[in-house]
Amino acid sequence: MKPQFTFKVAASPKHEKTNALAITSIMTEDGKRYGLPEDAMYVSVHKELQKVNTFNKVKASLKRRHDKISAWFILTDDLEKTYIDEAGNLEFEDRILQEMDNEKNDDIENPSLTKILEKLVEASQKKRRKKIQAYCR
Repeated sequence: MKPQFTFKVAASPKHEKTNALAITSIMTEDGKRYGLPEDAMYVSVHKELQKVNTFNKVKASLKRRHDKISAWFILTDDLEKTYIDEAGNLEFEDRILQEMDNEKNDDIENPSLTKILEKLVEASQKKRRKKIQAYCR
C-alpha cells in the first residue's frame, strides 16, 4: 500500500499564534480518504513519518499558515507497522482511522479559530451593550 498524506500548516494546539504542521487526511491508492483523531493530527506525534525523506521535502515546501500539500509515501517496515494493522486497516496509535466523505472539505477543524470567533462575538456584544447603556442614560 502506498498512502497519500495531506499536510497543512495550521495554528498550533498549544499556542494559536504559532504554526504547526498537521495531517488533514490520509488517502489510499483506491481513493478512500481517512481522517486522524484530533489529538493525532499534528506531525509532532508522527515520529516514524518524520524520519522519511519525503516528509523532509514536504516540510521544506510548506512555509506559511494555510499552505497545503499532498504527497505519496512508500511505506518502510516501520511506517507500515505504524499506519497499517494486520488486517490491512489504516490505523494510528492502535486506533483505526475513520473514512471521510470525499465531498466534504478535508481541512482540519481548528479549535483556536472557533475560540477567536467566540471572543469576537463576545466583544461585539459587550460593545453593543455599552452603547445601549450610554444611550439610555
